[in-house]
Amino acid sequence: MASYRNIEPTSLYSATISAAATYSSRSLDIAHLQCAAFQAVWTGTLTGSLIIEASLDGTNFDDLGISITAPPAGSAGHYLINMSDLAVKYVRMTYTHTSGTGLFTVYGSAKGA
Repeated sequence: MASYRNIEPTSLYSATISAAATYSSRSLDIAHLQCAAFQAVWTGTLTGSLIIEASLDGTNFDDLGISITAPPAGSAGHYLINMSDLAVKYVRMTYTHTSGTGLFTVYGSAKGA
């Protein structure tokens, strides 16, 4: 019988943001897993962009080019992205903040076969 590893939903990043900068969540090690998901939740008037980044070595992360259609745009909100068939070891969500103030939180999970 095969052994399956899951990463239960967990908070990967949470902070009150007001300064223009780039903020990255902790990465998920998704080696040998079939799918991963991130959910960003924000309050206040945050405005900026979200990207999903991946890495093979856990140090050098690159944008996967996944389209995020509803980034923070000045009011409270949330966004969930579900990914499958990724041939990378690590994934993370990165937020580039341009204006506003609020709490920004990233949750992540992953599942095996």
